[in-house]
Amino acid sequence: MKKHYKYLDETLGYVYFRLNGKRIALPGNKGSAEFDAAYDKLFAEAQRTKAARKEESKQRTEQRERNAKGGVASVEWFIQKFLASEFFVGQHGKAAIFAPGTQKNYRPVLERMCLDTMKGMAAPIGKAKLAEFAPKTARTYLHKVAEQYRPTVARAQLMLLSNLWQFAMRFDEFDPGPQTNPFAGIGEATFYTVEQEREPWPEDVIERFLAACDKNLYFAFYLLLCTGQRVSDVCAMTWSQYDGTRIALTQIKTKKSNDPMRIRVPDVLKVLLDRRERVHEHILTHKWDRPYTRDSLGHRIKDVLIANGDGQYTVHGLRKNAGIMLAENGATVPMIMAALGHKSPKLALYYTRLADQAKLSDQAAEIVNMVFNRRAAAKDAKAKARRAQFREVKNDD
Repeated sequence: MKKHYKYLDETLGYVYFRLNGKRIALPGNKGSAEFDAAYDKLFAEAQRTKAARKEESKQRTEQRERNAKGGVASVEWFIQKFLASEFFVGQHGKAAIFAPGTQKNYRPVLERMCLDTMKGMAAPIGKAKLAEFAPKTARTYLHKVAEQYRPTVARAQLMLLSNLWQFAMRFDEFDPGPQTNPFAGIGEATFYTVEQEREPWPEDVIERFLAACDKNLYFAFYLLLCTGQRVSDVCAMTWSQYDGTRIALTQIKTKKSNDPMRIRVPDVLKVLLDRRERVHEHILTHKWDRPYTRDSLGHRIKDVLIANGDGQYTVHGLRKNAGIMLAENGATVPMIMAALGHKSPKLALYYTRLADQAKLSDQAAEIVNMVFNRRAAAKDAKAKARRAQFREVKNDD
């Protein structure tokens, strides 16, 4: 009887077992005794993990129900209202405001606020009254989140708590008195860290990647770098959006509040696009002529980077490469915003500051070079003068 396999990932000539977000290489050939023994062991572990997650989800649901019953106007209470609002489920027959990907990102953050207890706190933030938060308590809580988890989690909770405060204003149960939104005054820079995994790729990393990747990832690299768009937007691009000169794009992340973009295609990308075989309605496809997803493209690019010894970099870093490339070559803040689709000048200014720093550093290096060259020239001149004086004395003798 033919054995049916689950959780396998067969790419680049290897067979992997997907377990808890990781890919584990399997020994031997598929179907061999060695392969099946390793597969069965991993499959059993995957089933145990699946059962444990199902039980954990059940406990979380029960805990949310208990919290909601005893906490009118609590953070948990408003989160439940928020999850049932037009942002997540739509309203009056209209689709939800948040895209599915945004919902997928926001839900675990909201659940964490409802259920997790920070160090030094007796109960989850979900039990606290939202209206009773003051700037100091809000900042203290978020610093605990950054310390216990990481700064990116604190920034996500900051954004959602600020939005939740504004959302709560529509309910009679919310009575903050004269208190204004305590989260609005906390800037994201409070928890800002430069994450190495999202650094722009250096030139040597790019050269190694282009030398090692296949033709589809080679094309993906230039599509990402030349458009400067997020991975999800690049994966969603279709040939109908490309008119031979520009790509029409509505960014997934900001589609509800952003006008469609018309991205002028640089010459290097136009050559690749015009030569590309149109095997699917989507522009970017893999070797089986199917479109990449955001995750699959990120994983495939990461595989090549890891194989090259450059595993600290990710596909998202190419968006920073695009911004820095524009800034270093004289693009203005409005130009960078228009090219990358930023709604605020914050990141465009960041790229510009990087470029300005690089230019100033180059100028400083030139000054140092000038000083040392001048000293060397003066030293050579003195040495020549001494040699000339020595020759004159010798000739007089």
